[in-house]
Amino acid sequence: AKVAFALGKYLNTHSGKVYASEACKYVYKTIPEAQEILQRCGKLKGLISKCPYLSMTGSQHGGTYILTLNKDMFGSLS
Repeated sequence: AKVAFALGKYLNTHSGKVYASEACKYVYKTIPEAQEILQRCGKLKGLISKCPYLSMTGSQHGGTYILTLNKDMFGSLS
């Protein structure tokens, strides 16, 4: 939950496209154990599938993924 919330906080401070790699770098710096947590969750896709306020779009065969935040839903949690 804390990794998903950290991603949400990061996305909430940005407008426009946010690349998954940028958001993950921020979370890795903020939460040292984030990589281990994401591995247990099934990586970023696994985490996002369990988190209703985050979504990810992009290439199905590798490449760049864009993270999107449902600001209304996230705002109700903060």
